[in-house]
Amino acid sequence: MASRIALCLTTGAACLAGAAAALADGFLAQRTEGQPAPPAGASACQGGYPTLGTYDVHSTVRLRLPGAALDSVTAEVPAPADGIFFNQSDDFGAPSAHGKFVQMDMHDPVTDSHEYYICLFEGPAKLFCTPSDSAGRLSRYEVAVCPETCIVTGLRQYALAGAGVYGDERTPLVGTGQYDWQWGAVPALDKVLRAAGCEVVGAAASVAPCGGGYPPMDGEAINLTAFELSQIGDSAPPALGSRHLSVSFFNQTDAESGAANATGQFVQAFSPEIGFYFLCVFSEGAADLTCVDTVRGSFFMQMTVIMDDTCKPLGLSSVISYGYYESAADGDTVTVSSVALAVESDDTGDMPSTLPMSLAPVLGHQYSIGMHVLTALGNGTDQVFFQSGSGEVSFAAVAGDGQDGSEAFAQLTAGGQTCLCTAAAVGESLCVQTGDSPLIVDYRFDANATDLEMAWGWGVSVVAQMALLSFGQ
Repeated sequence: MASRIALCLTTGAACLAGAAAALADGFLAQRTEGQPAPPAGASACQGGYPTLGTYDVHSTVRLRLPGAALDSVTAEVPAPADGIFFNQSDDFGAPSAHGKFVQMDMHDPVTDSHEYYICLFEGPAKLFCTPSDSAGRLSRYEVAVCPETCIVTGLRQYALAGAGVYGDERTPLVGTGQYDWQWGAVPALDKVLRAAGCEVVGAAASVAPCGGGYPPMDGEAINLTAFELSQIGDSAPPALGSRHLSVSFFNQTDAESGAANATGQFVQAFSPEIGFYFLCVFSEGAADLTCVDTVRGSFFMQMTVIMDDTCKPLGLSSVISYGYYESAADGDTVTVSSVALAVESDDTGDMPSTLPMSLAPVLGHQYSIGMHVLTALGNGTDQVFFQSGSGEVSFAAVAGDGQDGSEAFAQLTAGGQTCLCTAAAVGESLCVQTGDSPLIVDYRFDANATDLEMAWGWGVSVVAQMALLSFGQ
């Protein structure tokens, strides 16, 4: 079986593997510089990560059903489920109560159905998960930890976006959720928590930014100047261009009821210049929006709403977009790999002279990076494998269309594969792999660009239908 996995990895999403033949998919690294402080009681984690148990899961979801209009939305409040974490492991797959990798069984007690996930800690108090059978969506959490025991007592799902499966068809969706400790599910951990006198609460109780609600976006229209680095398939050259576009928001709704609500957590968006509709959700207790396209659920858009003291929206922070979308070319539908960075246009309509973030520090640099990969071959518990290795990655500048903005983009090369990258924040780059194996990677680098790390890498190998999570540095 090991040789089969090595073959699958070398023929799959190779952008993260560099020159490592047996590890051609993914790598991430825990960010050390600029990372939020470890949770209280981190010393109880023995230099590792918090221990996960079993939780009562309450979630809300917005989705576009197959065959429905692109601007339609269906609200769902799934029945409470059991979020059962198991097989917590270290970087090499050895069992560890404080390991970086872990699996999750989302168990529906009514239908007795199971959906499995592979997960990793992307930081001391942040977890990243994706479904084992498809890696079709990202699910990111902040965790609450009992200081004395290093046990996670609750999780707050602050970003859920991507695609699920309805029948046999992809279904774009966004959502949010809360995971609360389930007493009696893991008696050994219950005993430890009680002995320590820990108060078991959900992850970081949050307060909505607008006094119980979220920024009122219904009817807001924001004009943007967008820079996009894109590539059709894996053989066409990448193209960097710029354009003016707008984003209009509509149909803001309450999370639980789905009814219209001017300060609701869910909202939809439309950009007429590119013809894209989006499903969007505010992160719990924040003005951060995560959106996904309503065609494939594979093109993501992230931004923060800027408000005045009365919660009136004043505009958007830089808008980061990344992923894959469909486009018509010569009568066919083709897949476009894309990263984009947009800023709000000024009153003159001129292109900005500079962008707020830059990849200039890493351009022309080559890095050696080690990696650890967790691979799942389907919706089960016995088809999960670990691999480790190393490789080389390099960042090259890209030429634009004559407008400014090229300093915020790069073409990454690793093991004969390429990724398109954009600056996502100071010292951070989001990259997408070109070709048929969707793969999205978050790189972090220091001010001098001497060290390169990965916060997460997430994707799937089309060749073997493998879900992949990995990290490295």
